[in-house]
Amino acid sequence: MDNSKQTEIVKKALLLETKVAKAKKKLNALLSQKYVSAPQPPVRETVTRTYPEIVPKTEFDWKLALIPCIFFLPWIFIYYFCIYRKNKQEEIERIKNSDEYKAQCAAADAEFDKQQELLDKKYQTLKSKYDNEILPKYKEELNAWTVRHNQEISTVKAELNNYSDTLCELYASTKIIPLQYRSIEALQYIYNLMSTSEYVIKEAIEMYDRQKQRTLDEARLYEQQRANRLADQQNALIDEQNDLIDIQNDISNKARRDANIASAASFIQRHNTNKNLKNIKKKK
Repeated sequence: MDNSKQTEIVKKALLLETKVAKAKKKLNALLSQKYVSAPQPPVRETVTRTYPEIVPKTEFDWKLALIPCIFFLPWIFIYYFCIYRKNKQEEIERIKNSDEYKAQCAAADAEFDKQQELLDKKYQTLKSKYDNEILPKYKEELNAWTVRHNQEISTVKAELNNYSDTLCELYASTKIIPLQYRSIEALQYIYNLMSTSEYVIKEAIEMYDRQKQRTLDEARLYEQQRANRLADQQNALIDEQNDLIDIQNDISNKARRDANIASAASFIQRHNTNKNLKNIKKKK
């Protein structure tokens, strides 16, 4: 089989491998697609009911709380918890149970009921529109999209199966492309080389292998050089740290020598002073 026939086979294989890859990518994209979520139904609002504030008139009597403390210190606690707070709570309960306050609460409830009625009417209108218009329309659109989507998936699957079967048949019938070279990257290199030269497929494969080996060697060399640079940087850092340690040791040794010299000088000075004092005493 000459160069032109082999080149044509490689070209067909490259074309089919490319179509298979595109079909797989398109199929994965279709399978991952989801239709938009259903619109959320309306939420029923409720009125926050707030009632008139109860303001008791019971006041804290500072004189009654503090004056007896002169004679009995715990009195202020007894007054606060047993008298003041008790009276205040009782007044609050009286106001709460009074007809006047109940009437105020009833008036407030009537107003709140009117507001709630308006909110409920609004909710019912929105809910009716959601149930009878929005949701049915969404389901109709969802069903239509699902039908189209499934049809697209079926079409792409059929194309993929057709391309794959044709490709397998080509590889099986020609038997000139080894298994490890049945990739787009390898076929593209081999086809480019064969279509621009007189190389047959065996020679093109050998060229491809050498090119791949060069790429691997360059990658290994780059990684080795990178590792060497990192090692050099680390060694330089270690040397710098060792230099700093040596400097620190020199400073420490010098400080010890200076201290020893100072101690010796002090010892000699004390010795001479004591000797002079003894001589003075002898002369006396």
